[in-house]
Amino acid sequence: MRFSNGVLHWEIQFCREVHNREMEAFRSFIHSIYSTPVRGTEEDKRYWLPCKRKGFTVSAYYHLLIGHNEHSFPWKSIWKQKIPSRVAFFVWTAALGKCLTIDNLRKRKVCILDWCYMCKCSSESVSHLFLHCPVAAEVWDMVFGLFGVSWVMPSSVVGLLACWQGHFGRLRNGVIWKIVPPCLMWCIWKERNNRCFEDSERAMPNYKLLFFRTLLEWFSVWRNHSFSLLDFIDFVIFVLDLFSLVYSLCAWVSPFFFNINEVLLLIKKKRA
Repeated sequence: MRFSNGVLHWEIQFCREVHNREMEAFRSFIHSIYSTPVRGTEEDKRYWLPCKRKGFTVSAYYHLLIGHNEHSFPWKSIWKQKIPSRVAFFVWTAALGKCLTIDNLRKRKVCILDWCYMCKCSSESVSHLFLHCPVAAEVWDMVFGLFGVSWVMPSSVVGLLACWQGHFGRLRNGVIWKIVPPCLMWCIWKERNNRCFEDSERAMPNYKLLFFRTLLEWFSVWRNHSFSLLDFIDFVIFVLDLFSLVYSLCAWVSPFFFNINEVLLLIKKKRA
């Protein structure tokens, strides 16, 4: 490429003569290069289009391969919550799809029967175990009923964490709402491992009690004082099987706080 009196001229050298059947393609080629605007006169260079300034980078190529992700990774929903560090690390691996469910174990050449220890009727994957398993879905529905929320469960854990937000009126309800996903997934994982390695299975009321007990313990530690049962019930009024749950809770805390009749009487007064 050179300029003569301000006019662009291309000097093209072919490695062989142009055949007659190629004349139409040759004319099209000449028309294309002369009709393309050229900026500057410096030497031609190769550019990596996703990152022109830095050139080719492995990270840019990786993001190009995996395609556009509709969710930015919800790191604040994992590392910024008032939850134990080991639970945050576990939720992080679940969000990445790397926790050792059976599908991931089989990818590591571990020969094991692919079935869900919770529902016993499907294969076990990260999204199935924590989101779509019928046993997990029953607890999720209970949580949504507590807060009066109509919810469509996303397809992945990272999608759930990305869209899990809101305060629902009072700030203290919002605090509990934010730690519900890690607490529920942690309880699911503990129950799953209990069934897998200990051959012991909790009944559904005891499984729900485990979730509420864990939630209460985390919230009490975060508030840095013993959190009363009545305050906790005021936060999360359980609308599904309320009295059976209250009975289980009282059986757990009655040596320290109340008996069942006192709790039911106080709940009736609060509802009135």
